[in-house]
Amino acid sequence: PAVAAPVSLSTEITFDPSGLSAPAGSIGSPATSEGPVEYEQGIERPLVTSFPAPAAEPARPKLENLPSDDELFGKPLVIAGQVIPFEQIRREVCLGQVGMAEIEESKLEILLQQEVERRKAEGATDEEITVSDPELEAFIKELEDDLKREYPGGEVGMQDMLATLASNDPRQRLRIEHLFQKLFLPEDPARFPPATLEAILKNPGGDSLLDYYKQNHANPPDRSQGKGVAERSFDSAMLQQVLQHLKETAVIERDPVSGVLFRVNGDDITVDAVWRDIRPFVTTMEVRAAKQWITNFTLARVELQKAGAWLSDEEA
Repeated sequence: PAVAAPVSLSTEITFDPSGLSAPAGSIGSPATSEGPVEYEQGIERPLVTSFPAPAAEPARPKLENLPSDDELFGKPLVIAGQVIPFEQIRREVCLGQVGMAEIEESKLEILLQQEVERRKAEGATDEEITVSDPELEAFIKELEDDLKREYPGGEVGMQDMLATLASNDPRQRLRIEHLFQKLFLPEDPARFPPATLEAILKNPGGDSLLDYYKQNHANPPDRSQGKGVAERSFDSAMLQQVLQHLKETAVIERDPVSGVLFRVNGDDITVDAVWRDIRPFVTTMEVRAAKQWITNFTLARVELQKAGAWLSDEEA
């Protein structure tokens, strides 16, 4: 069908008393030699079209002894012709966000066990260096009561708190935390171990802090409903300070031998042990992050070595 030409902005339109007229080719002008303007009626029918076929995935290079795909780790990672073992990817997952939480917990357990051994050598009883089931239940009850006081509407409950521990056995993790408090921050400051005294006294105002604990023990506040949130938070901050001091004074080696992530005062934290605890929480996201880290590190090392800027372990 013919379509009327558009109005030109430079065309002059005049008024004729006998009627409205405009130059040929403008809106409202008589039909051109091409015939009258016609309009097609709309119709409804399926849209038929086609799309280009997706580009073929580039063929992977043929490599000898290439391992089969893994259910969790996916396709083998190949960087510049080098096949990265799945074991290396597993190790990097252990050193990722999920694994590091477990590694820090393992460090705590090692330091805790070494304090237990020190207490045993001094003649401590089993009751003094363990947390019984009734003690654990009482500790959990105190935490639950604190949550109810802090969130009376039930916005956060005990199950929510346990879920944040990201552990196969959250009760065991709470047992360890309570034992750490029992050994390193007992109610009687006269029983503070050397590490706690060192952690307190090495900071400015340490003497005053130690006096605070002594006065609290001599004249204890009302704890008929357990420790309040403020007192528990203060103790938690103090325990973090003690733990930091223990780590600073410990001999911690990274990657001392194959299969070992850290060695803390002679005790090993192995890949197998960490993987066993975090495996239920590992997803393809953690695997992807580990592969990305290995790729970036490997390629950066190659380029820095070419430039003569890569530092050896001794230089670093």
